[in-house]
Amino acid sequence: MMIPRCLVLTFMLFAPYFSFGQSSLDSLLSDWELRKTTDPDTTTINLLIDIATAYQYDNTDSALYYSSLAEEYSRELDFTRGLANSLTKKGICYYIRGVYDLSLDAHSSALVLHRQIGNGKGMALSLNGISLVYLGKDDLIRTIEYQRQSIWYSKNSTDSSLLANNYFNLGLAFDELRQFDSAYHYLDAAIRVCNVYKNERIKLMVNNRLALTYFHEGRYRDAIEQYKKVLNADYYQSNWESTFAHAGMAEAYISLDEPETAINHGRYALDYAERVGAMWDKQRAYGVLAEAYAESGDFENAFETHKKYKQLSDSILSEAKEKEINLLMVKYHEAENQKLAQENKVQEKELRVTFLASIIFAVVLVFTIAVAYLLSRNSKIKSRLNVKLTQQNEDIARKKEQIEKQNERLEALNSTNSLILSIISHDMRSPIASMQSTIELMKGKFGAAFKDYAIFEELGKRVDNVANMLNNLLTWAGAQFSGIQTTIEEVNATAVVQDLVAVYGFQAGEKNISLVHQPQANIFLRADVSQLKIIVQNLLSNAIKFTREGGEVKIYYSESNFMTSVHIRDNGVGMTEERLEAIQSKVSKRLTELGTSNEQGTGLGILLVKQFIASNEGSMEIKSEAGKGTEFVVSFKSV
Repeated sequence: MMIPRCLVLTFMLFAPYFSFGQSSLDSLLSDWELRKTTDPDTTTINLLIDIATAYQYDNTDSALYYSSLAEEYSRELDFTRGLANSLTKKGICYYIRGVYDLSLDAHSSALVLHRQIGNGKGMALSLNGISLVYLGKDDLIRTIEYQRQSIWYSKNSTDSSLLANNYFNLGLAFDELRQFDSAYHYLDAAIRVCNVYKNERIKLMVNNRLALTYFHEGRYRDAIEQYKKVLNADYYQSNWESTFAHAGMAEAYISLDEPETAINHGRYALDYAERVGAMWDKQRAYGVLAEAYAESGDFENAFETHKKYKQLSDSILSEAKEKEINLLMVKYHEAENQKLAQENKVQEKELRVTFLASIIFAVVLVFTIAVAYLLSRNSKIKSRLNVKLTQQNEDIARKKEQIEKQNERLEALNSTNSLILSIISHDMRSPIASMQSTIELMKGKFGAAFKDYAIFEELGKRVDNVANMLNNLLTWAGAQFSGIQTTIEEVNATAVVQDLVAVYGFQAGEKNISLVHQPQANIFLRADVSQLKIIVQNLLSNAIKFTREGGEVKIYYSESNFMTSVHIRDNGVGMTEERLEAIQSKVSKRLTELGTSNEQGTGLGILLVKQFIASNEGSMEIKSEAGKGTEFVVSFKSV
């Protein structure tokens, strides 16, 4: 029940280096209004970096805008220090947003520039930023390696805040590795630096982490006493630190089998979390309260509190998934960089060999011309040399063509991999939402002491259907990493649609929508069965999404001109001419809007439908009128 480490670091580890109040920001923006119409200079660049610093925690979009502008001016003026500092700022902003690959790239570029100009503090900041990216990836070994490098420059720069945070980061990493002696060593070092330089804010943060380390080691009483020092500190107070400490004390008292005391501290933690307004802190407070209520036997409050904990967990899920995807992208870029570096080495070696061969050939050519002149056989020698040159040019042209084809294959592979990640992210949401709705209904019936067994039987069916769908999707995705492949075969379309109707029937029932499947008989057509499922489930999900409560979604079939068609028709909100034109456009772009019950989407569904219909040699027709409904007709070759 710990707050995710990356979010804690975002708001705490960079904050001591850069601190601006609202009045300072207003003053900086006023200065910018006076200077932005004049030619940029180094003072302007430093002002833009200060504005980005003031914005970085409240508005990362604005922070990135001003740091990018500072980067642009620095390149125009060849101002290396400004360029390094602006890239450092961008690295911090990307880290706060969870875009770890861009953060790592910005910090790495800044580190090179800081080294060129001998900026020790800048190198310490860049190394610390790179370390935090690896910490976000749970690569604790690299985290420790880069933090130790950062410490060396921090000591030489005499920046006490940066040095204290270096020690704090090392203590955190060793605690996560459960190497407690090393964790205590570095956390104590951080406190000593804070005491010398009167850095009370970081000192409070370190004391909280020290208490958590005691808890991880099983020293619950020591953890409680340490948390009390945080709450009773007369040198500095922070609502964020207070909610962290109360939640930590609640966890410790639960471990000591003192649930009533844990409940009191859990309530304090929730109160402070409400003041801070941070979802992660509220989630942790609700979680520890639910556990404490359950331990005390108060199951009614435990149930209600756990519901709130679950709601916050669900709202945070999408952000966590985005961060997970970003972490995967970091790993992907690293692998691609290593591959490209290896290919560059091979190409450089080939170029050196070619260059050497060209020199040797030139020497031979000169020598041959001289001999030919002396021997009066210049004509024959020139003829032979022309033939050789022609062959060499042809060889070069063939090599160039091979390289271009290789680049095309690599670009196609990159596009395929990105598409697969998008498919998995998009198509897991709808069936999981159906399963969650069933579970919520089960919870509503929980007080009936399991008398209504039909709900649990229905839950089993829903889970089985969803599991089968996800297994099919993931099996398909695993086969695609060598490139999207389509296997067209004879498919029972009626059976495929009926399976999907079973999954989405409950989702339709939640909106009181009538889901009607009208097969005249088993309808067969030629398509890739996995891709057909994805096409139908996306169109069916969209029909439910954009149909009002009490409406109807109908599925039926038709055959003509050696083509078999599946019709999915609803009487929902329909589409405007502009949106219909955008969907039918050949330009691939993501289109998304809220459903009739504010259902959210990613805009990937229609892209998948169009691509898979094309790969199955099919066609799609859309009939829609705003306010009256929409009908999708997808057609495939008949059997």
